[in-house]
Amino acid sequence: MDRPQADLEVAVAEQAWMDAWQRRDMDACARLLADEFQLVSARSGELFGKEKWLALAEVAFVCRTFSFDEVQVQTYGQIAIAHCLYRQQGSAWGRDWSGLFRIADVGIWRENRWQAVTRHSTQIEVSPHEHPH
Repeated sequence: MDRPQADLEVAVAEQAWMDAWQRRDMDACARLLADEFQLVSARSGELFGKEKWLALAEVAFVCRTFSFDEVQVQTYGQIAIAHCLYRQQGSAWGRDWSGLFRIADVGIWRENRWQAVTRHSTQIEVSPHEHPH
């Protein structure tokens, strides 16, 4: 498989996923996630499957704002790894969940699109005077 624009396509898919989450468009999120999708929560370390993440994203997780500070993509044929630095303002279960996060996503080219297979996220503790980049 030759996808010369894979890096850009993956970055666009990352943005599309977070845009869909912010709009609470669970159908769009579901298309961007592989059926076997798994996420390691930055908050609890818990492992969520696709259906659980979609259910929580619709009611328990609220994203007010977000932005990617960086997206670095490595591709290996039909597999892509995206290492991202991401900021969000939001809440989970009514508690603040704002901050800076490092996420690693693994995607697969399937059904003529990139789908996320797994995400591992870590919240980065930053003092008010630090600006990591």
